[in-house]
Amino acid sequence: MHRGRRHTRHQPRAGCGAHCYCRQHRQAEGRAGEVPIHEGAVDELGAGLSHEDSYSHVGGPGQQIPEGVHLPDVTGVHEGNAIGQRGCLRLIVSDVESRDAEALQKPFELNTGMLALHRIQVGERLIHQENLGVAHQTAGDGHLLALSDREALGHPPQQQIKVHPQDIVKATIAANSTMMHLLLGLPAASIRLSPFVTTVNRVPLISARQVGLRINPEGVIDCLPGVASYVGADITAGVYSSGMDHADQLTLFMDVGTNGEIVLGSREWLVTCACSAGPAFEGAGVFDGMRATKGAIEEVWINETTFEPTYRVIGGCKPKGLCGSGLISLLAEMFMTGVVDKAGNINTHLTTARIREGPHGLEYVIAWGVQSETGREIVITHVDIDNLIRAKGAIYAGYSVLADSVGVPMEWIEQMLIGGSFGKYINIEKAVQIGLLPDMPWERFQFLGNTSVKGAYYALLDRDARARIEDIASRMTYVELSADNSFYDSFMSALFLPHTDLARFPSVVEAQESRQMNTISD
Repeated sequence: MHRGRRHTRHQPRAGCGAHCYCRQHRQAEGRAGEVPIHEGAVDELGAGLSHEDSYSHVGGPGQQIPEGVHLPDVTGVHEGNAIGQRGCLRLIVSDVESRDAEALQKPFELNTGMLALHRIQVGERLIHQENLGVAHQTAGDGHLLALSDREALGHPPQQQIKVHPQDIVKATIAANSTMMHLLLGLPAASIRLSPFVTTVNRVPLISARQVGLRINPEGVIDCLPGVASYVGADITAGVYSSGMDHADQLTLFMDVGTNGEIVLGSREWLVTCACSAGPAFEGAGVFDGMRATKGAIEEVWINETTFEPTYRVIGGCKPKGLCGSGLISLLAEMFMTGVVDKAGNINTHLTTARIREGPHGLEYVIAWGVQSETGREIVITHVDIDNLIRAKGAIYAGYSVLADSVGVPMEWIEQMLIGGSFGKYINIEKAVQIGLLPDMPWERFQFLGNTSVKGAYYALLDRDARARIEDIASRMTYVELSADNSFYDSFMSALFLPHTDLARFPSVVEAQESRQMNTISD
């Protein structure tokens, strides 16, 4: 069932996008347009029923919502719900027959502020169990991390907009390969074990009853297609919503996260890979890391003479920690001001109380205890810096090796599209200075937000969009980086700020020389 070529690895990231179509409850029985799907329907569908058939049959009038109505944040997700990771769970209530996306209500999102810290803890535990080899083979045993609360996909949003679960008759799912396997109760262990293959990349239409989603039991569940073990339906949906598959320009699409999924190409061809970056840029694995919620430091500046930091905090309150964009900004400032060298070693010769020996080794203090919300210092340790450098090195090596594999120099890339909720907060200049992003004109970068959930949204609304996502998955050639000897060499070369080959980062060299000249003149 593997479609799309696999050239011959990466930790699972908890993440999923979902959209539901619900129909207004007009009568207790004999609802017009309802198509029953029985227990054996998955076999029948897998034997030949196309997605086109499902779109032509599932219809009926939509739940009426006045234009401009506010759809409130949803806060009722159970702590065991791994499918709601990264704030990607959304519900659409619209008339899909009109096919007029502009006239429809925009999707609303889970309350990421209230759930963010718990989500990343669940995600880390899932990754930890995968690493130990003790993760459950299927989701069928009701394990906490194995989507034991799948009904959260349907239940809390229904309460918010007063829609009965029976009236939701279709859901579209875009998730990475691991999450898709857990949702479907399929063995997922092979994803993390050599040769890193999935049980399935394309899933036939199934009923909600078969996966336990709390909507109409006979409702249709449409799982979007994946490509390989670490390039799942979240990426095929993201490529669609980015438009790169129809672009004339040579385009590099990247989803920055635990796995840095990367797609290179244009309307003529597409190649893809994934690299195990780890969760550092999502605020995990860092001593004072946190999600980009209220109290997170999102931008840092360091005085190059006194080495005193100033920072901006989300919400304008006292800081609690550092989010991903804050970590990128901080690391770049530390490097450009000489607080750390190109290998990430903290400079102990500077005359500042900010650099000290802490319980975890050398550290730099961003906020003193009296300045923070928690009453304790907010610091970045040498171990944190090492984790960040490894994460950025893996991502840089991933897209550079992918480009090299098809003979494309980085300077040929005409646009770079960055997806994921984290990506839209990245400071381009700071990301280039640490070697996370390639050194190219800033106007080539575009930040697209959550491309996965957008793709799921359009796949639910438009049969042509759904068919196009299927085509994207078929066209993508997967390059397995673990089988490419050049990846390790490229990764090792990228474990410096910004890189061992400074010719790749001329703007950073120029900025450093300018700072040195200013220091001498002062």
